[in-house]
This record gives sequence, C-alpha cells and structure tokens, in this order.
Amino acid sequence: MKCVLRLAKPGLAVVCLVCMMLFGALSARAQTSNGTIVGTVTDKSGAAVPKAKVKGTSDDVGIVRESETDSTGSYRLENLPPGRYTVTVQADGFSQFQANKVDVKGSLEVTVNANLDIGSVTNTVVVEASAAQELQTESGSLGAEISQQEVHDLPFFSLNPVELVLTQAGVQDGNGFSFSNGMGFSVNGTRPRANNFLIDGQDNNDNSINGQAFQTTNLGAIQEVTVLS
Repeated sequence: MKCVLRLAKPGLAVVCLVCMMLFGALSARAQTSNGTIVGTVTDKSGAAVPKAKVKGTSDDVGIVRESETDSTGSYRLENLPPGRYTVTVQADGFSQFQANKVDVKGSLEVTVNANLDIGSVTNTVVVEASAAQELQTESGSLGAEISQQEVHDLPFFSLNPVELVLTQAGVQDGNGFSFSNGMGFSVNGTRPRANNFLIDGQDNNDNSINGQAFQTTNLGAIQEVTVLS
C-alpha cells in the first residue's frame, strides 16, 4: 500500500492526494503523484506512424511536455501535474490531430490514441477527450477518483483525507488495532503497518511505529483523491 500526498504551494491550484494500494514491486515511474499520458499514433489503415511529434499542454498552468513516437507508433508524456491537458500530434504528410480536455489524474496513466488523416499539417482534426481516452491497458492498476467537491462534502471525523480510502472497495478500518501512526487501514487483508506514505514524492513515514508522519487536516489544500490498486 502506498499513499502519495501532494500539498498546495502558494499560488498553485493543482493539489492532489493519491492513495495507491499496491501488491508487488512498482516501477520507478509509478513513484510519483504526477500522471502520464500514453498512446499510439496510426494512420487510417491502422499502420503505426513513427517519429510523430506529440505535445501535451496543461490547460491550467501552461506546462508543456513533448515526445516522439517510436517504431511502433507509441509515445509517453510523463511527469504531468494533475489537471486538464490539450494533446496535439503532428507528422509529415498528415493533418494535425488535437485532443481537448484530457483529464490527467495523479499517479494514473490515461490513454489518448491518435488516428491521423492524410493531408496538410495546417489542417487540424479536433476531438474531445471522451472520444480520445480509452480503456487503460498499460498496466493492471485499478483506479478510482474522489473529486474536490466530494473531499469537502463527505463526512469524516479526523479531517485527514487519507481516511477517504475507506470509501473504496477492499479497504477496511483498523478499528484502533493497526499499531501505526495516523489513519490505520488494511487493503484486501494486507497489514496496515505495510503502508507507505509520500508527500510530493518525499518520504512521509513514521519511522518508529510506521504510518503517517505528517497528517494534513487542511481540506482546502486537497484537490482530489486517487485510489490506485
């Protein structure tokens, strides 16, 4: 079990708490509260389009990430702060592809595949994210998102947003018998003391009895909760 908490900084609106219930080793790219956009670029015949230029631009803070498709037409845009993005794809001999309002969640991968039309790059084919985002097939992770409104509206006594993991399937309250600091809970039978907590990618574990070292109770600093198992 891994809990990643992302706190607000002055002037920043994008904040998230990510709780990741994990069984087995994680790859290095999963050790973050930022999200990833992945996908494949093809032409109308279904053939891969290599060396296409892919750019993701944050609608919220203007952050830009760029990539290029490999020989199979695949690409990755990593280290994306949660929020909405515009994804554009350009390749010689094809019209530009643009996907609007791509919703990136903390620690999760979202798939945006592009199917390019033959034409001039000055022409742009625009789609909405609902048509571009497809079933996530990059890993076996299961994710659920709790919105900012739900963070403020759902009743929980401790004001510790980690408690919101109890709204998800397979999570059980330790009922005071977890022997850990902060909110103690078990995920599908795992021990509460096996949980791992991060804040902005940094260690937030109590080194004596395990559990959370710092426990945020400022709900205004939380934008969303993502549960990843």
